[in-house]
Amino acid sequence: MSVALAVKAIIMAAIAAVTLTVFHTHAKRSTFVGAFSVAFAILMYASPLTVMYKVCRDKSVEYMPFWLSFTGFANGIVWVAYALLQFDLNILISNGTGAVLGAIQLLLLWTYYRAIYPKCCAGDARQTDIEIMAATKVQYQV
Repeated sequence: MSVALAVKAIIMAAIAAVTLTVFHTHAKRSTFVGAFSVAFAILMYASPLTVMYKVCRDKSVEYMPFWLSFTGFANGIVWVAYALLQFDLNILISNGTGAVLGAIQLLLLWTYYRAIYPKCCAGDARQTDIEIMAATKVQYQV
């Protein structure tokens, strides 16, 4: 844990050193740090792409929690609104990408949720967790 923290501190120090020595105006420094931040924010928002691929392949949202997808979408929307008020392109690009990816995750959840829990979503009596687990095991054994 402390090694990872040390590596992150070294990376931050290197970025600060490059920014302060290579770029001499505020506009150039802002552009460099903004582009760097946009790249890493997009990587953060794109990290669930592997899970999204697995959801499409298996037609199961078992590994994609609703609240994580919803929170990513809501966070992207709030920051997009802020970016539009401040006219900040760096915030808009990264968080706009995040809002779109969050919306795609919610769409996948909405599409494949009924495939896992057909009885409880159809208005029938609520199933217990044990009944749901037994039903999914039966589906996978066939």
